[in-house]
Amino acid sequence: MRGIGLAALLLIAPSLCAGTWTVDDDGPADFNSIQQAIDALPGGETIVVHPGKYAAFSLDKRMQIFGLAGPAKPRVHGRSVVQAASSFTIVGLQLDALDVQAVPQRGRIEDCYLTSTPAISSFAGEGTLRVTGSPQVIVTRTDVKGFDDDLNDTPALRVEGSTVAVVACSFLGGSGTVPPKASCGEWGASGAELVGGSRVVATDSTFQGGDGAPATTFSQCGGNGGTGISTSGSTLELRTCTVIAGKPDLDGTMERTPESARTYSLFLARLAQDEDLLPFLEQVLDLLAAGRLGHLV
Repeated sequence: MRGIGLAALLLIAPSLCAGTWTVDDDGPADFNSIQQAIDALPGGETIVVHPGKYAAFSLDKRMQIFGLAGPAKPRVHGRSVVQAASSFTIVGLQLDALDVQAVPQRGRIEDCYLTSTPAISSFAGEGTLRVTGSPQVIVTRTDVKGFDDDLNDTPALRVEGSTVAVVACSFLGGSGTVPPKASCGEWGASGAELVGGSRVVATDSTFQGGDGAPATTFSQCGGNGGTGISTSGSTLELRTCTVIAGKPDLDGTMERTPESARTYSLFLARLAQDEDLLPFLEQVLDLLAAGRLGHLV
């Protein structure tokens, strides 16, 4: 096993386990790809990834993956998956997308940038960062962007039946695309979607819906902006966070309806134009203070 130097270790993490291995796509290292290292090493090892371009990986064992500190993060193309690993740590990577599935213990994502990738299908349920069936996932200092697509604009974060803590992160939903002739523009996606009895606690973070596509000379109307956060049967607690709806269509020919966005981010965006929403907003703030927003949505 090659050493990576004391100075580099101090940059990427305060402490690393004894089994530390290097990955570099174009230089001397223990492995040339992240997946090669995962396949070859036993659980509990630590992988240090040098800057470069890497294919998506699939992780199914307890492992720590650190991007080596430098002017650019290691870039991982495609949708990576962490599935059924007992626990995991991913720090300092730029990924197109990441799925976390059925991780029973602590999962940690820190100082990463998720840039978005095309949805796998045209059906609902996609997300640039998607957490499913995992009870202890912590996401810190990470920025996530949803994908802009003709048919399926994706949220930045989708949480399904999981408990997630978010600290100092930003989530921006995908924006609607410019409409083709004789059709309305696509709507923006939510910054985050919480479904299936999920529980999310967030602090010092921003959730913003993607902008709706503008109308053109060939289209009938523009698209609505996405909600900052949308929930269904889930619980949400926010502390010192910002929640922003995406910009609606530019020509004003379409308006939001209560059915189109039932979360408070819509009402925050329209409060200045609709004073009747003030009692509702006061109710939301009371529930936030009591940590019971999930009872409302």
